[in-house]
Amino acid sequence: MIERPSLFYAFATANEVYVRLAEIFIMGPEIFNDDCVTQCMNRILHEYLLPRACKGQLCLTLKSAVAGLDAFEPFYGDLLQHFEEFSLSNDNFALFVLLGAYANEKLFDGLLLKCAIWDPCRNIVRQMTTKKCHGFLERTDIRDTLKEKHFSQYSQLLAMYAAAIKNNRILRDRNPLAFEIASRELGHFIRDHEAGRNHENTVSCLFSMLKS
Repeated sequence: MIERPSLFYAFATANEVYVRLAEIFIMGPEIFNDDCVTQCMNRILHEYLLPRACKGQLCLTLKSAVAGLDAFEPFYGDLLQHFEEFSLSNDNFALFVLLGAYANEKLFDGLLLKCAIWDPCRNIVRQMTTKKCHGFLERTDIRDTLKEKHFSQYSQLLAMYAAAIKNNRILRDRNPLAFEIASRELGHFIRDHEAGRNHENTVSCLFSMLKS
């Protein structure tokens, strides 16, 4: 990428780069915390992968082959498991976990990955201490699509956001980015509801979760 960037851009895809870099985190902290590895990863991440993701070029389908993998779903599950085991509050590791879900142009697959991240039975968002927000986390164009086409899963995700805040699994000071994601989405939902949009089932689901 450094010596022949045009060749890199011609043959690399966002999906392949995401998987190859994510594999570094699965190898363990002795690899992803190495200074040289971190410098190389930061360059590829910020100069290539994040800009491509913000342009909608990250398309990860759970059941389809990608970058030599038979399917993306078990790979992402492995990534989440390793994050729980030894993320060590690594910001890049947290960013890759979020990137696969929140920057995924396959909206339904991304929604399922978000639910996996926020699963109350897992210790994932609690370990996300990163502070910096990124453009792919600020998308507002997909919210209506998720509500209209994937209502059940979207309402489940909102309930997970609410429960994470209510039960102090995420705190504003300890988990600023995760807290921002959850509170912002809930805020948009509340404003939509107050504007008279018909999502009573989601309201009931959220209130039920908050009372449990």
